Amino acid sequence: MGEQIDILHVCRLDKFIPSYMNFIRKNFPGRSHVFFVDGDQGKYPYKDGPDVYKKKGRAGYLKLFFLMRRSRKVILHSLFDSHVVALLFFCPWILKKSYWVMWGGDYLHPEKEGKGLKSSLKSFMKRRVIKKMGNLVTYIPGSVDFARCQYGAGGTHHECLAYLSNVHHAAAERRPDGSINVLVGNSANPTNQHFDIFERIKPYIIEDVRLYVPLSYGDKDYGHKVMEKGYELFGEQFVPMTDLMPMEEYEFFLSGIDMAIFNHSRQQAMGTTISLLGSGKTVYMVKSLPSWRFLNDKGIRVNDIEDFSGFEGIGENENNKDAVKRYFSEDNLKRQWERIFDD
Repeated sequence: MGEQIDILHVCRLDKFIPSYMNFIRKNFPGRSHVFFVDGDQGKYPYKDGPDVYKKKGRAGYLKLFFLMRRSRKVILHSLFDSHVVALLFFCPWILKKSYWVMWGGDYLHPEKEGKGLKSSLKSFMKRRVIKKMGNLVTYIPGSVDFARCQYGAGGTHHECLAYLSNVHHAAAERRPDGSINVLVGNSANPTNQHFDIFERIKPYIIEDVRLYVPLSYGDKDYGHKVMEKGYELFGEQFVPMTDLMPMEEYEFFLSGIDMAIFNHSRQQAMGTTISLLGSGKTVYMVKSLPSWRFLNDKGIRVNDIEDFSGFEGIGENENNKDAVKRYFSEDNLKRQWERIFDD
């Protein structure tokens, strides 16, 4: 492709990127969208086409540079890739037309950044890139506030749900199985702080409770430690989930969850949180997170993890169902991206 590109998507493959690519193709067929993709297609399968460039080795970044030059807008799906950050650092003029879709884990509090010369250099470049980024894309204002406070980000904020994983779909009907099904965390990532939440849960555990703990991706060593501790404390009531589920199967699984307990130290699992809240389920979160304030501002009730006192009184919240349905819709997602593309 030598012609001008309207929208270039720089994609780090994750579970919600393939469905996003399909969403863009379906809803914006009249535009020139190109996807520069980096990651394991076998793990996250997507449909190939003339609109896809796969990164191939270090030389792939040179190709990315030329694609960025020819693009009217550049959508950066996260800033995890230090090579992409370096490219933007040395080509700051690209930042004016760039839109950073903020994932949460792709920017860190200064004290959590690595040490040493290499880490310091990466940190310096990322700080400069975030500071000069033209546009920030997220539906959580607190994330933008954090980037402005910690990195001096001056870009324009565009409110957007970003991905279909953040859209609420009516859950499939699932018969209750007689147990109280509790979801704990969303991955084998230490930011889930499993051990702390296990200690909170332990005094209140009752016979009918089943603890479902997703450990299918993240830090494998940490995941093994979580499993060991889970079995030690809860025995057969502890149910580790070590295999990734297809989206439809996962949504069906969530329909059988009665309560979710998320103890994340940073914003994570928002798609799952929205799905559960939209089904009226009880959800506990850390109150200090930006996502807590955002959800409450939208009239969606979320419980403070500090107030957890057992598994009694679980029931559906109809007000949450209505509030989630109004905002977290596919039509709203389409309108938000349309405004960004037309901006």
